[in-house]
Amino acid sequence: MRWVVGVDVGEGHHGALGFVAWGARSGLLERGNVVAVHVLEEEHLRVVLRLHHLDEVTTAAREAAERTLSRQGVTLPLEIVTDVEASDGLAAAAGRLHAEAIVVGRHAGLDGTGLGRLGRIARRTLRELAVPVIVAPHDLTPEAVGGGPVLALSSLGEDSIEAVRFARRLADWMGRELVVAHAVRVPTDRSALEEWTAANGVRADHLRIVEGSVLVRAPRLATELQAPILVAGSRMLTSIERQLDTSVGSELAAAAPLAVAVVPPKRRGPVMGF
Repeated sequence: MRWVVGVDVGEGHHGALGFVAWGARSGLLERGNVVAVHVLEEEHLRVVLRLHHLDEVTTAAREAAERTLSRQGVTLPLEIVTDVEASDGLAAAAGRLHAEAIVVGRHAGLDGTGLGRLGRIARRTLRELAVPVIVAPHDLTPEAVGGGPVLALSSLGEDSIEAVRFARRLADWMGRELVVAHAVRVPTDRSALEEWTAANGVRADHLRIVEGSVLVRAPRLATELQAPILVAGSRMLTSIERQLDTSVGSELAAAAPLAVAVVPPKRRGPVMGF
């Protein structure tokens, strides 16, 4: 798998690199499979270019990003790019490099607390969702990544198909089992989940039915299983729809005590990064 990881040169927000460092230490990520990208946003450039040449700004940004990578113990190819927003730059890099996922950090830590839990960059990257986006708590370390199976959530709808298939690829790549879970409000058996996975060609090692809110039960199940990552689909809600309905993927990405991958549904025509 090839990933693009966003590099934040600020202090104390390096969970994305912590997740990548775990992959490197586990022998999953070889050089070239992950590319680090630091985005210089145009609004910032308009200010600093009044006093400095672009070459100076780019060189300083590269040095700061390299120091950040070194402190986190990871050695990665590094690109410094310019775009309107950091999320735009990451999506463009993912498309150009044919990456299967973008890895970003969030403002909230493992405990999921704090104002603006996702942060601007993670929130915008999730809304655009050009490719699957993996969101890591800002204080995630390689040691905190679980040693259990990959956990994927199914709504039994079309929005979950690509998510569970992505989770299967992740599980195979990691050498882990795949657990597919479905949350229900009232007790039921797992026959519907069995039919859904079979109909969509998904090979799950275990199926789980959990009772209650998916936003509560999914993180608990992930903790119980010691999952390294939780995978959810996206309904690609518009801004207006988000005001009226909950985006489960984004809510989990904002608060779950582990890395969360949010995967877009299959679209017609070419999709960036695939």
